[in-house]
Amino acid sequence: AIASIVGIPILFGEEYRDAILPTVILCAAVPATIATYCGATWMAAQKQGLRLTAIQIVTVVALVAGFFVLSAPLAVIGAALGVCIALFVSNAMVAHAVAERIRDTVPRWRDFPAAIRILLRG
Repeated sequence: AIASIVGIPILFGEEYRDAILPTVILCAAVPATIATYCGATWMAAQKQGLRLTAIQIVTVVALVAGFFVLSAPLAVIGAALGVCIALFVSNAMVAHAVAERIRDTVPRWRDFPAAIRILLRG
């Protein structure tokens, strides 16, 4: 986000200065997008594909609604906000789905010696 403030005018020229704010807004959603990807991958591995598909459908609805509702009055900034909101909605839903069972996948300290023995045995 910080690099875009300086980089956009340098790389694309001053006429693209208006793209800085939407870029910064979208950069705010990058951590949520990465966390959502990790959670969705975990859900897929846990065979929760139907639940994941439902989350994706809700995300698309939030994306379309947010995009059109906010882009009309706020133009490109509104579109960026709509996309950002949809990504945070998706993240919240995946985090909620994962939080229910994530404790099942957390390593326990008492399992550590056995894991080391397995690794050494090959």
